[in-house]
Amino acid sequence: MEDELLRKIREELERGISTECQVVYLLVEIRKLLDRGRTSSGQYGSLRLYCNWAVHVELSKAQAQQIVKKADHLYSKLVNGTPTTEDEKDDFRRIFTLETFRDQLNQFLSEKKLGPFGDTEWTQFLTCFLNVIQDCPLLCRAQRDSVRDIDEVVLIKEMGDASRTPSGAMPPIIWALCSDGHLRLTLGANFTLSDKVIDILIARG
Repeated sequence: MEDELLRKIREELERGISTECQVVYLLVEIRKLLDRGRTSSGQYGSLRLYCNWAVHVELSKAQAQQIVKKADHLYSKLVNGTPTTEDEKDDFRRIFTLETFRDQLNQFLSEKKLGPFGDTEWTQFLTCFLNVIQDCPLLCRAQRDSVRDIDEVVLIKEMGDASRTPSGAMPPIIWALCSDGHLRLTLGANFTLSDKVIDILIARG
């Protein structure tokens, strides 16, 4: 007999993920499976982080702090003109374009004999996910004595029309790297610095 949580997840995936409510429901049910202890928490650290993100306004535990520390490490190298290795660049890119999230989500679904997200499905899912967290930016804070330059990483999502639905285009992802509440650097993918984004970033500066 199929596990009840898996049945709910499978049925939601079969409907197609096209709304914010579906994204939250799916991630909550996945988090329940992770919490049930049948899956190693270390194996899906990033997936757990993003499941939490969908229902919290701020994260500060180990996985979130790792993101801040990676940002701090990269920022220090950029400021000092220190070369970064290809492995460092790839690791940072995968985290900050949310590819690590996608990889772990698909790995989890495959492990549970559920179909992984293809490119089109992922773009739609990611757009809905970003819509979910747009009013509750992720604040990854690290203890000040464990970082040097960056102590906060904020994800900013420019929405435009609040009623916008997934269009098939990859959504913009904009990260603000901050120190003591002041903007130090912006990173991201699939975005241009529109007047709205600039206003948001100036407000953080």
